[in-house]
Amino acid sequence: ARRARVRRHAAQLRRVRSRAFDGWARRCREVRQERKRVLLRLRLEQLSRRRSQALLACCFAEIRRFALQRRHKSNMAEEHRQLVAAEDELLYLYTEIERVTLLLQRELADREELAMQLRTVYGAMRTKIMNGEESSCGGGVGGGYSARAAYAHQHSRSHAHGGRTVAAYASTTAVRG
Repeated sequence: ARRARVRRHAAQLRRVRSRAFDGWARRCREVRQERKRVLLRLRLEQLSRRRSQALLACCFAEIRRFALQRRHKSNMAEEHRQLVAAEDELLYLYTEIERVTLLLQRELADREELAMQLRTVYGAMRTKIMNGEESSCGGGVGGGYSARAAYAHQHSRSHAHGGRTVAAYASTTAVRG
């Protein structure tokens, strides 16, 4: 029985020692891990102190790059809006130029037609003067218009520019006889 007691006592002692050793080993591991954490934190602090300026410069460079990109995008958008506005204005000006060109071409055609009619009237008047016919028409001494006005009156028609007729143009330039 004594042996059994000694065995039980030895087993209890081993269990106590084992628990104590396990607790001590656990505590040692915890202390080592805590030391590692402290050392790691100290190293990081040292590195951050050494590299803080470089890190700060890097951060500011990245912020600046982002700001420049953003400004560039907004400038591009503004330039695109200006380009679209300029294209619209250019298109409007082209249509205005086209309209004015057509108007000038019509006016030129009207003037050419008027010049042709005036040549015809002037030629007819010269022929009458050369043949000795009377140059005034329609009513005796001082009562009528010249041959040019009479011809223009017979062949009057409206023109696009200003609504003036050939007769009106001829009557403004006609000399009373």
